[in-house]
Amino acid sequence: GGSGDIIILAAGLTNAYPYSLGINGGTQWYSVPSGAVHKFYINGSEMININNSNMTINSTTLIRNGNGQDSFSSSNLLFSYVGTNQFMHAIKSRHSNSTANNKNAIDFSIWKYGVDTSNNIASLTTMSITAAGIGIGVPTPTNTLHIKSDYANANTGICIDSSDSNIYQMMIFPYVVGASQVGYKFRINNVSSSIDAITIKNDG
Repeated sequence: GGSGDIIILAAGLTNAYPYSLGINGGTQWYSVPSGAVHKFYINGSEMININNSNMTINSTTLIRNGNGQDSFSSSNLLFSYVGTNQFMHAIKSRHSNSTANNKNAIDFSIWKYGVDTSNNIASLTTMSITAAGIGIGVPTPTNTLHIKSDYANANTGICIDSSDSNIYQMMIFPYVVGASQVGYKFRINNVSSSIDAITIKNDG
């Protein structure tokens, strides 16, 4: 249907010729031998360089797969386990032309055992960087730094750690004081003990 020079591809395998283009089982392939390099040029300038260990792109990369402001369905980048489509982490983006700055975001999703199946893309949004702030466990932060923590669970709060294998720590987390009352605890972990050093209740 087009005009100009064309290349007609015949069925074949990638190992038939060391440098080749072809079609195999409905897949179009482009192959060079091990140790060789794929290079793509525009107007004499090298734009893409692919070798056995990495790919270099010498220009701005535009990924047109962002989500609307309330969607997390499409991924911009996926990271999988070696040679498979398993245990996939994801980077996603959300876009809004309204004043909802916390819905203009880059979202990071990490595959989690017990939540995601091995062949699924990570479903939990672990961290979101938005135009309103950074959310950890909070996809639409309302403050500069917005962190989600479960009640009375120190492991979901903020941890300030020393450099000696988690022996000395300070944990900050919310807890339920009583009916409709919430406070915060500052817990100190030492070698053989754990002390709630400061308790802040809703009334002081």
